Amino acid sequence: MTSFIKTVLMQEIIENACKFGESIKMSRQMQSWYQGRPVLKHVFPLVEEFRYNALGVPPKSIHVMSDLGRIIYLDSETKLNQFDIAS
Repeated sequence: MTSFIKTVLMQEIIENACKFGESIKMSRQMQSWYQGRPVLKHVFPLVEEFRYNALGVPPKSIHVMSDLGRIIYLDSETKLNQFDIAS
């Protein structure tokens, strides 16, 4: 029984611990690489074009016209706002 514990069981526990330790080390290396990567953040300035009152439209709704590069939203005071995304 003692030889079984020393040879088979302990060997399996040691192998599993080594694999787990290598996994933790690899995870930390990947996390370190991920944290240090360059991140590009694009800045899109918005230019307010017009604003007027609108009736019968749900407040806080938004509409994006991607082909025109415009964002239109209705605020809680029922004012329709349009912004052009300057490229």
